[in-house]
Amino acid sequence: MITITLYVNGQKADNFVIPAPAYNPAHVYTFTLSATGNPLTFGVGDTQTDDNTGAYIVKVYKSVPTRKVTKYYQFGGKRVAMRVDGDMYYLHGDHLGSVSLTTNDGGVKVSDARYYPYGEVRWQEGQSKTDFGFTGQRNEASFGLMDYNARYYSPVLGRFISADSVVPEPGGSQGFNRYSYVGNNPINHTDSSGHCIDAVTGDVKGASGTGSLCSFEFSYLNAVARVRSEEFSRPYIGKRNEGTLGYGDGVGEHPGRDWMGEFDVYAPANGYVTIAMADSTIAGIWRLQNKNKPEEIKEWSGFSTATDAEQKVILDENGNKLPTIPETLLATGEWTDIELGWSHQQGTYTVVDHGGGLKSTFIHLSMESIKEKTGMPVSSNTILGQTALNGRSTSVHLHMEIRFTYLKQTKLIDPDFLTVRQ
Repeated sequence: MITITLYVNGQKADNFVIPAPAYNPAHVYTFTLSATGNPLTFGVGDTQTDDNTGAYIVKVYKSVPTRKVTKYYQFGGKRVAMRVDGDMYYLHGDHLGSVSLTTNDGGVKVSDARYYPYGEVRWQEGQSKTDFGFTGQRNEASFGLMDYNARYYSPVLGRFISADSVVPEPGGSQGFNRYSYVGNNPINHTDSSGHCIDAVTGDVKGASGTGSLCSFEFSYLNAVARVRSEEFSRPYIGKRNEGTLGYGDGVGEHPGRDWMGEFDVYAPANGYVTIAMADSTIAGIWRLQNKNKPEEIKEWSGFSTATDAEQKVILDENGNKLPTIPETLLATGEWTDIELGWSHQQGTYTVVDHGGGLKSTFIHLSMESIKEKTGMPVSSNTILGQTALNGRSTSVHLHMEIRFTYLKQTKLIDPDFLTVRQ
């Protein structure tokens, strides 16, 4: 509606209303003043005077529809409260996360609802302030469906209205019924993604961190997509990569990739440091030659048959590092170091937990740069440390790997995105 306020000699005289059909795209309107019968044409916001009398001033205002601003608040991954134009309401859920009770900031009940097993409303008291309902999903009341992210769900049918685009659990027969909802067990399970069952008890942590019971392969593909979308490889762009992705301990076979040279190492994505410490199993690598018997050579490295015990860091009762076997031999003066470019320093081990089963591991950061970083939150702008010659290494480089763990299975994700291996 457009309201016309008529002023006579500066004093408000009357109100006139133009019905909605008089609206037009140009926002130009024609109105006949009842006092003179003369038509006036004006636009929104215009002020005009009747030319015949000079006594009538018309001001035009376009009415603006009232809009409500709604904000939601979450805690522990659950939607727990909402604010509507400054008024606070609290959302109380059942064991499935359904919005069953709404109260205001005074604790007074605003609305209450109960649901049948597959989501139809059994009864409702009061008008709900939110369109989130059964299992916390959005209810599209205008066409009787619920938005489950990947697909729409019909609580009347107890089925999704379109087939799942994946088979979330090939090992179970219900996974091949691509329209079924939570394996036909709606009392105990939910499906927040529209693809697979959530573990309500939270005892299984999936790629989303919410307890998904999707198959490992499905969750792993989500993890790979996340690694790529969040550009985990960004800190290593332009660095010389000489490693290969493998699963042994020999050259070119250890897991992850090696980036050569001295440089600052940034965290690949948001997370927190769970481990930043010296590696107690590696005290450097050595190749010694007997001065009196040049043919006698002893080697302690990943390339030799030396046992881990011979390379392990040993501390005394006061916590001081004891000499290793190579250091003891060198101290006799009868042996010489014939690989001065090898690392003779204790290695380091740094792990960042990115959540959702994703962890990145960094080996060969300098001990000085990782001190006191355990527990520290990080982002892609956080420097974890600097590369150094330590551990089982013959040159300064960074060894880095990304692993995804879910349902007690672990799989490596290539940080260089060239290959993906089991």
